[in-house]
Amino acid sequence: MNVHRIIKKEILDINHNLDRLLADAKAISSTDGRFFDEWADSCNRIKQQITEDKIRIAVVGPIKSGKSTFLNSLFEADYLKRGAGVITSIVTRIGKGRELKAELLFKSLDEINRDISQAMVLFPSSGRQSDPDEFNILHDEKRTRLKSSLDNLSPELMITNDSRNINSILLASYLKGFEKVRGIITSDTLTRTYERDRFIDHMDFAGNDHLAVYLKDIKLEINTSYLDEGVEIADCQGSDSPNPLHLAMIQDYLALAHLLVYVISSRTGLRQADIKFLSMIKKMGIMDNTLFVLNCDFSEDLSLFSDNEKLRFEQALRHKLNGERYALLLKNNLERLGAISSGMENWISINHDILSRDTAGVTALDKKIRFHRESINSVKSMIRSTLDGSLQNIKNEIKKDIDRFFDARSGDVLAEILEFINNYSVPAIQYEENLKSAGFADTIYVTFQEFKQALDAFIAESVIPKIIRFVRIEEQKIITRLSTVAGPFESMVKNALGEYTTALEGFGISLKPEGEVEIKLPDMDTIKTGTGLTLPPLVAAMRYSARIKTEAVMRLGAYSFMGLFRKILRKPADNHGEHAVRALKDSSRQMKRETRRSILFHFKDYRENMKFQYIFKLLDAASRELHESLFDRFRIYATDLSQTVELMDQKKIDRHKASELLTKIQQDLNNIQSKIDLTREKIEKLPSTR
Repeated sequence: MNVHRIIKKEILDINHNLDRLLADAKAISSTDGRFFDEWADSCNRIKQQITEDKIRIAVVGPIKSGKSTFLNSLFEADYLKRGAGVITSIVTRIGKGRELKAELLFKSLDEINRDISQAMVLFPSSGRQSDPDEFNILHDEKRTRLKSSLDNLSPELMITNDSRNINSILLASYLKGFEKVRGIITSDTLTRTYERDRFIDHMDFAGNDHLAVYLKDIKLEINTSYLDEGVEIADCQGSDSPNPLHLAMIQDYLALAHLLVYVISSRTGLRQADIKFLSMIKKMGIMDNTLFVLNCDFSEDLSLFSDNEKLRFEQALRHKLNGERYALLLKNNLERLGAISSGMENWISINHDILSRDTAGVTALDKKIRFHRESINSVKSMIRSTLDGSLQNIKNEIKKDIDRFFDARSGDVLAEILEFINNYSVPAIQYEENLKSAGFADTIYVTFQEFKQALDAFIAESVIPKIIRFVRIEEQKIITRLSTVAGPFESMVKNALGEYTTALEGFGISLKPEGEVEIKLPDMDTIKTGTGLTLPPLVAAMRYSARIKTEAVMRLGAYSFMGLFRKILRKPADNHGEHAVRALKDSSRQMKRETRRSILFHFKDYRENMKFQYIFKLLDAASRELHESLFDRFRIYATDLSQTVELMDQKKIDRHKASELLTKIQQDLNNIQSKIDLTREKIEKLPSTR
């Protein structure tokens, strides 16, 4: 067990014991115990942050680079299916478990139909069926018609950009795998679990394109000493898939990952796909968190060298995992527990003193405490007001950043997308042979698919990395701005608590000094884990469609009518091929116009989702964390002794018994504080906190 895991366990033990003492103290308290509940809530949040905090490692690299083989080598068993195809993009997440378990998350019926509808935009024969947006894979007739259309698809249309058309393969995969999953897919996403001896069955889905196409996610649990609790390693397939949507799905996971392991095959070396992917990683701003692995085929006489290199990789990986972020998480939560412990000790001091006083003495003390409590409440009110005002100012600033970033004229992304669309040229003359052999409708499908794939690739490779980098900058801005706001509160809190402590000393009550007040927010990943917030799926920004088939065909008809009219007037008429080429050029312009409108709509929707469903909620959550860390220190000073005075008058307090219980709690608290001090020393010795 490494030192970080030891410290994590110690903090969880401290948290558990302190939570138990809070329950004991509340049980003997004769006063309003709401602050005990609030401290208990803080303990629960600390436990949640530490136990649910997850470090994500993404293993990436081109197809056939050896990602699955590399991971199987690390785990010393064949847990991952090798050689999966390129038509599907699945992130296989691996975590620590007591026994073998595979959880397969299947797409919902709506998601499946949406995928198919996207692939059928301007599909040559879709005009002979109903609107592709109404396609339902459960309808036998619709599947039969789609299969017939695919079977009759012109050979020229099966090739796009010198490779097999990805949409035709996607449609064929859905149709081929349907009977196998017919009894699984529902209107909701569904998880199917394969445990123990059936674990291997999950590979039937992971390794076959016609079944994997129905999956959204695969999660494996394995019992291995290599993985720690809270560490997730993901095998990311599809980084160089011919479908740009798959790259966007991979980018969704990369946006969550804390570390990347990039696998390069010694057989192929660095390829163009590697250069493009590494360039994208650099644009995302995550290159510094990347480790590189050269996957080689060795003979037996090089096995020792391979084992040593594997050990060197593991050491580098653990150094990355146990870095500053993890140490800061442990340190911040330990300091929160220290603040609660100090507050409890002061509560014990006050109550021990009360038990030795008569009613008059307690009444006088209560009056003094009331006076200073009102002063502290004023400070709390001012802090709350300042925080609320600052929160709104930060929110306005970030709103401007987001709107400016997505501005269609001057922003960093939409302007580039629109420029790409405007500059894209459809070489209509090159499609003249297709027009003759396959017809106008089929050729429109080819031109649209090539245009859409080029645009999707541009968005995935150039635009989405900029979005991820922008979001990271805005997340850091939230932490920086709130930390700046919190700065002046440190002396304010210390002065207010100092005055309270001095006032009680006048009554002979000695409280533990506050010490150095250090207000620190947890890192953004910890806040996101605690709230469950994630960036809206990046692939959602690419779910646009351009419905131009009807207008394009109408334009061809218009040109044909013009040719007939010229014949009537005895004017030279263009031949049918010229009609079709002119119609194709015109429909291409319409295609680009429709795409521009669709892009503007979808990115406006994505911008608002990012703003209100993610960034603003993240800002609110970070503000709450700051608020809680400040007010933890004030809670003991909310003590109200009026009820104690009343009970003393009625002689309902067993002073001797209460004093014994307080002494027992103090002894347990002393042990907790000793453990806090020892654990703090261990954290201070970590390289990342020096």
